[in-house]
Amino acid sequence: MTIADTDDDGLSDGLEVHVFGTDPTKEDTDNDGISDGLEAAAAGFNASVAILPENWIRMQLSWSTYTLDVLTNSSVIGVTFNSTAKELTLSVAGAGGTTGMTNLTVPKAIISSSSNVKIYLDNQPIAFQMNEGVESYFITMDYSHSTHSLVASFGASVAPTGGQDLLMIVAAILAVGICGVALILRQRRSRRRPDQSNADEQSSVK
Repeated sequence: MTIADTDDDGLSDGLEVHVFGTDPTKEDTDNDGISDGLEAAAAGFNASVAILPENWIRMQLSWSTYTLDVLTNSSVIGVTFNSTAKELTLSVAGAGGTTGMTNLTVPKAIISSSSNVKIYLDNQPIAFQMNEGVESYFITMDYSHSTHSLVASFGASVAPTGGQDLLMIVAAILAVGICGVALILRQRRSRRRPDQSNADEQSSVK
């Protein structure tokens, strides 16, 4: 019989390995007297990862009353989200000569103005498409595959923080429990997006 949660801490083994970076065989990875499941719950953060047809990856990052959805055909090496700066950082990779595609579904409540949304690839602005739904914005971008840092900024229109400063931001995020996600998924990717269910509901942002 397969056990979904080996250490019975309230987090599935898959989430512990691919999202929280905790030990799925230990109820309390850091030995601080609080189970891994309780620490995740206390942080108000939850995450899920699913492998879709054509080897696309869907991640859902939830905190407070918000859920941010990430859909990509790239391999995802790392993810961080800073809810204060309203900045999502993805470390993505893929075979040279292929096209990477990433689609975001972002709650309108965390975007003060559509003009503030900026997407950066390796610290350089890139073009993207943004459509508006009833409660969310739908953001789509593509890029030539390699190993990249992809940053989506939903707050003030400023360039993303990089290098050492990014490491400091990640450390701060982990310290206060806003969000820390580590994913290592080695999959072959397809260029075709498998889920177009929201397409008919979207209208272009002026």
